[in-house]
Amino acid sequence: MNRPAKHHRDVILRAAMHLFFTEGVGVSTTKVAVAAGVSSGTLFNYFPTKQALLDALYRFIRADLARAPGSIDSRADLKIQLRQGWDRWFTWASKNREAHAVVTLLHQSNLVSAETRAGDDATLVEPRQLLEAVDAAGALVKLPIDYLTALVEQHLNQAIGFHFDKRQSALAFEVLWNGMTKKPTARTSAR
Repeated sequence: MNRPAKHHRDVILRAAMHLFFTEGVGVSTTKVAVAAGVSSGTLFNYFPTKQALLDALYRFIRADLARAPGSIDSRADLKIQLRQGWDRWFTWASKNREAHAVVTLLHQSNLVSAETRAGDDATLVEPRQLLEAVDAAGALVKLPIDYLTALVEQHLNQAIGFHFDKRQSALAFEVLWNGMTKKPTARTSAR
């Protein structure tokens, strides 16, 4: 069997992303094929089911996010490292609003298979590792890491959704940081 050229796969994924963004995930695979300029048969050579297409699109977008430019200085203070990660992901999402909206929709809707979700941790390992390092330093409030990781993601989604500029993004990070980290308790005295 002759496989179509590799570039068709990316064209199909980009067409699906655009249609899911503009029309929702209920769009037919036939419509995706037409938008990609390929036959339904070509689409099904790459993605035998719509589930396979959804999973591949999710991995495609998350991989792009994982390659977002910027770096995290492992020698910096943990708060600075987390902020560098925040800035990196915020910048990517601001420049890729369509991709961000679709990956958020797929992530929150449970339309992505359990296998794909299980592989998701390997794609974007940095946020969780950074939070684990902050936790190991004793700085996080006592809540599960999975919850705090989801909190970071949701907080970032809100900042993107509100079209924050860099100053507002920095303030949003401070709100997040202040909510996740322990504060020294002030002694109160009864007078």
